[in-house]
Amino acid sequence: NNVQCPTCKNAARDISWSAVVQVRQKASSKWTMLLLEQLMLKQQAHSLAVNVKEAPDGLDLFFQQRRHAMKLAEWLMSVMPARKTTGGSVNIK
Repeated sequence: NNVQCPTCKNAARDISWSAVVQVRQKASSKWTMLLLEQLMLKQQAHSLAVNVKEAPDGLDLFFQQRRHAMKLAEWLMSVMPARKTTGGSVNIK
């Protein structure tokens, strides 16, 4: 029998992330989001993300490890007023 580790299974299914940080802005002016994106690029806060997708009101940053996502969330809260919500795990079969 061929048995794959969980990381290899996820890579084979093109699901190579285990945590996501969703950054949203609920305001009509998008200047804050633009400044945040520029600051993230300047300080390379997104460097551990395996994927970044644009969302209607912000960004979704995907990480292989939960601690990398937590590190970005803590950084976000240090540079701007933010709220953090920790969700549960989702099992994909």
